[in-house]
Amino acid sequence: TSQPIERTFSEIRSVAGSGTPADDDLPSANAGQGIVLIGTGFDADSTVFFAGERGLIAVQPAAVHSDKAMTVVVPSEAVTGEVSVSGDQTDSRFTLQVVPTISNVELEDRNNESFTFRVTATGLTDPATVYRFGSVSVSDVGSNIDRGEAQTTFSRDAFGPVVVVSLGGTSAPFVVEIDPLESKAFSGAPAP
Repeated sequence: TSQPIERTFSEIRSVAGSGTPADDDLPSANAGQGIVLIGTGFDADSTVFFAGERGLIAVQPAAVHSDKAMTVVVPSEAVTGEVSVSGDQTDSRFTLQVVPTISNVELEDRNNESFTFRVTATGLTDPATVYRFGSVSVSDVGSNIDRGEAQTTFSRDAFGPVVVVSLGGTSAPFVVEIDPLESKAFSGAPAP
C-alpha cells in the first residue's frame, strides 16, 4: 500500500478581474471570482477558509484539477485577509486581497447640505473603507456596514463616479447613467 499524500498549501494564483489591488505583489480577487490554490494532497473533501466580515468562511473547492491544484470561488462575504486549507501539514496562510466591487448606489435622503447614499458592494472592510463620490471622500461611516451595504453622507458638492477603497484595493468606478430630459412647452413661445 502507498502512503497517503500529505496536504500542503503553498500558493494562491489570482488577479482581481475588476478594480485595482492595494499591493500588486500579493494575490487579489473579487468576491465571486475563482482563484487557484497550489499545494499537495488536494481533493474534493478539502476545505478552504477565507477571512469574512463576521469571522472565518469555509468553502469547498469548485474544481480539483489534480492533487496539486484546485479552484475555489471567493465568497461574497469575504474580506482581505488570510486564506488557509484544512489539514495543511505546514499550517500555511496566505493573504488574499479582496478588491471591492460596487453593484448599486441609491440616493436615500437629501437636504440643503448633503446627500445620503446606500452603497451595495463586496469587499467592504469597516472601518478602513473610504467612499469617494467624484473628488469628495468620506471615511467615517461608523458601524453602518451591514451585509455588503454601507450608508454614507456626502456634501452637496460631491459629483462624479463612486469608488470604494478598502484594505484590498480600489473598486472600478461605479457610474449611474442618466437619460437626457426632454421637455415640451404646451403654451407660450420659446425665448429668443
